[in-house]
Amino acid sequence: MSHCNVVYKISCGDCDGSYVGQTKRRLSTRIKVHKNDINKKSGSPSVISAQKLDFGHEFEWDEVQILDEEKSYKKRLISEMVNIKKQRKPLNLQSDTLALPEEYFPVLNLSSTF
Repeated sequence: MSHCNVVYKISCGDCDGSYVGQTKRRLSTRIKVHKNDINKKSGSPSVISAQKLDFGHEFEWDEVQILDEEKSYKKRLISEMVNIKKQRKPLNLQSDTLALPEEYFPVLNLSSTF
């Protein structure tokens, strides 16, 4: 949880859903932000908050996985998009992967549908 510049995955403990994100900050700081977002009363809920609020699902906060470590912001964003596409049941918004060119999909064994 002390790593910085990571792409990470948070799995739902109640279904096959998972969320992939990236951060330059310490992973523990970013996870705290996700947890606090669930408890806030105003503003737009994140996809993690929506999963909790709409379905009552809990996340596996103690089992957050680091999928990649990359200091370059641009490379980290590409890694995030690739890892979002690789999920079985992504909770991420479809718009999170719009910048990933479809030309990469065959090389990565990804389908063009989200």
